[in-house]
Amino acid sequence: MIQRSSQSKRRIGYAQRPYSLLSALFAILLVTLFFTLPTTAKTADWDQMTQTCRDKLFPIVSGGSKAEEVACTLNDPEREYIIVGGNTTSSDYAPAANEHAFIYAVDYDGNWVWGKFFYNESYAISTINGCQLDDNGNLIVTGISDQYPVILEISLDDGSVESFASLALIDTDPANPPRYSIQGGGYHEVNDPIDGNSYFYTAFTADEYLMFVKILKKGKEMDVVWSF
Repeated sequence: MIQRSSQSKRRIGYAQRPYSLLSALFAILLVTLFFTLPTTAKTADWDQMTQTCRDKLFPIVSGGSKAEEVACTLNDPEREYIIVGGNTTSSDYAPAANEHAFIYAVDYDGNWVWGKFFYNESYAISTINGCQLDDNGNLIVTGISDQYPVILEISLDDGSVESFASLALIDTDPANPPRYSIQGGGYHEVNDPIDGNSYFYTAFTADEYLMFVKILKKGKEMDVVWSF
């Protein structure tokens, strides 16, 4: 089903694919991220080291034999995690050699916590372009899947997807779709001061057009409110 916005000549819709554990067709499939780390244990006498020594010992190696690009790094002070997101083309890191977006979390001591790849039905989310923490302590991620912009809300406890939307212009030629690009993150207004609802805001380009979108979240469902 395509949702229409009546307030824009260049209208936006999206296939309603809210995340649900009970719906295999519309699920975001989570694939555990394989990784290589030098160690997952604290260095001997870690607590007795100066901060300078800890900083020199902290670097972590995570990746495969080809290319990994990082587009998002942030600090989660509540859980004391460092979050890293990007994309890879390494078949010995991702499920396949085509582009796969990844997100992983390590704690402040450099120990691996969790890592995920994400799928929209059979299509991998190929690129992560931005991320931000919301007031619920969840991660808001924007990226590309099957050439379309996507926005995800992810729990930082385990990397599971709380909500998801794939965006696209409607009334376009399926044989010649626009070229989409999304840069930067999205914003989640957890409790709107006017009506108390939860809204996502993001922007992307479609060919030469710059589109702004407001999305209403109700439970697991997401619906475009307006676009221009």
